[in-house]
Amino acid sequence: MSTHIIGCGGVASYFLPPFLRTLRYCKEFKNHAVTLYDGDILETRNLQRQNFDQKHVDTSKAAALAEQFHWYPRLNVVEAFIDTAFSVENNDTIIVMADNHMARRHALDAADRAAGSIVLSAANSTIGAESWWYSSSDRETPRDPRVRWPEILTDDSGSPIHAEGCNSAARLREVPQTPIANHMASAHLLLLWNFVFIEKPALDPKITRPFWPLSFSNTATSLETIRYAEVA
Repeated sequence: MSTHIIGCGGVASYFLPPFLRTLRYCKEFKNHAVTLYDGDILETRNLQRQNFDQKHVDTSKAAALAEQFHWYPRLNVVEAFIDTAFSVENNDTIIVMADNHMARRHALDAADRAAGSIVLSAANSTIGAESWWYSSSDRETPRDPRVRWPEILTDDSGSPIHAEGCNSAARLREVPQTPIANHMASAHLLLLWNFVFIEKPALDPKITRPFWPLSFSNTATSLETIRYAEVA
């Protein structure tokens, strides 16, 4: 079992420090492999809201994060965006922090082809942030993000594969983001990961999956919302 991190920008830069330390010092995840995927290059303007060092400007974001966390023993880098060929092994975990539906679609499709795989995803706007999780056994149910948000199947806007990209100056003018929101999205994602992989084994067996958290989110007026499957 290994973890695939899709998108190495703002959210990932805040998510990785506590995540990798948790893996390193948790006996259940000894020798756990983590692979970073991103074809984007770090720009000076990214430093306003992303947790990178100035010295990494003009280098690959995936490679920059791998260098920052070189102390993690099994950290791999793929300096490319994922596409329809993206695949994982059975029981792998895919964590999507790329801010576009195309990447989410490719990740969900890869999970459907690999039994026991799980997808966790996080995104944010100026202040609002949300994370959600999906198991390949949830396909075509209310827990499937493609059912909750059908536009995932068709919306390619903001994809870095296209000319505009999800991190373009034009996109950020439309939906400005902040380091606080990036950090909030990573925190929601860490809560879900902890629930799925650490707390879940200790749950009362009488509690069925429809009552497990589907997502964590916040807005400017609500600190935290937990969405359960029965209200999805």
